Amino acid sequence: MKKIFLLLLWGFGGFLSIAWFMSTQQDGEVRHSSRVLTETWRGYKSYFIKPDGRVLRFPQQDTTSEGQANAMLRAVVMEDRQAFDILLRWTEDNLSRQEKYNDHLLAWHYVDGSIHDGMPAADADIDYAMALILASQQWKDDSYADMARRTLKDILDKLTVVFKNHRYLLPWIIDSQAALDKIPQNLSYYSPAYFKSFYAFDHDPRWLELVSTSYIISAQIQKSFNGMTGVGLVPDWFSVDNHGGLSVYAGKSSNFSWESVRVPMRVGIDVFFNRDPRAIEALSKFSYFFEGEIKNKGRLFSEYSYDGKPLKDAQESPLLYAVAYITFELTNNHDLA
Repeated sequence: MKKIFLLLLWGFGGFLSIAWFMSTQQDGEVRHSSRVLTETWRGYKSYFIKPDGRVLRFPQQDTTSEGQANAMLRAVVMEDRQAFDILLRWTEDNLSRQEKYNDHLLAWHYVDGSIHDGMPAADADIDYAMALILASQQWKDDSYADMARRTLKDILDKLTVVFKNHRYLLPWIIDSQAALDKIPQNLSYYSPAYFKSFYAFDHDPRWLELVSTSYIISAQIQKSFNGMTGVGLVPDWFSVDNHGGLSVYAGKSSNFSWESVRVPMRVGIDVFFNRDPRAIEALSKFSYFFEGEIKNKGRLFSEYSYDGKPLKDAQESPLLYAVAYITFELTNNHDLA
């Protein structure tokens, strides 16, 4: 079990630090006992996190709310409260939307000393709330829980919408009713295991509605999309109309690439901790595709078309091998814990 989540942490940075933390909490193992885990955190801090708590993205030299949230998750895992508090302080001082927009979400993009784009990004706010909840549990500090509770409410109120009796997660705030007739969707923003944890935290049933939507979309879009028969992959982006129909989202990638590669990991957390049959089914489809690629071509590529063809300039990617490994482990052995 431990090697699986170490690989997750190594391959995805802060994105799945939560998995390591929750697994060690669950089975009683000593957290961050691995030298690799400790050294990668030390290196990550020295390279990416500035002394004031800003996480710098290279080569752009900018900062995103996702980067801040991921670093906070890692700080909780490493029991590094000093780093967590510095990261939190910078995030609240520089990315908070409260003063201008009166909510507790984060502006997603900061560059050259100021906010470049004040719109929130749902995946970052979800990871941010998860980091705060874990911090409140780790350090027995209700102030973190209060912040998480406010953020969760604003995610539900401002970043979800109901179409045809299903609740969908918006990637950003959409105010226009005309725009809400057909909304952008990114399945890698959905995190059903997190949603279940949020429900346990605040008891708002809308989180369970999002869990249901996660797997309704997965089942539909892994089967077919845009007139093509699926091979188990999902597109980076797509749109859904107010009748539940799925289609291409103009101006965004419809390939299985750097966005959708996160989907098996999001789903994998739900397999590991909750054994949700819907998660197992979705993850098994990814696993079947990856296994076929390795058997038939001897390698995996960083990007594929929706119907499973490697893109022209795609290269091999350690990231996708990490994803494939996790899908193999979780679908072939559901008793890893």
